[in-house]
Amino acid sequence: RSRAAARAAGGGGDKELWSSPNYFLDVKKGASEDHAVLQCSLFLGLGLDAYLAIGRLPGGVQQHVWVLTREPNGDVCFWETTKCVP
Repeated sequence: RSRAAARAAGGGGDKELWSSPNYFLDVKKGASEDHAVLQCSLFLGLGLDAYLAIGRLPGGVQQHVWVLTREPNGDVCFWETTKCVP
């Protein structure tokens, strides 16, 4: 099982593993960060100026990840990757 990006979760010393796009496609399910990493990778492959944005959902309890794209005219779009709408 391939796991790509890892980050230390805030202060507790716990580790959270993020799936590689290949693993995510193989298992066909994942958390918001898995969806976002895949979509950001696809956008980058298409030549878009794309980034991952990490934040918290309302209430501040659960981490969430979105894709951010910058347009040539300076506009910024946040993509909600788990709901199929920008």
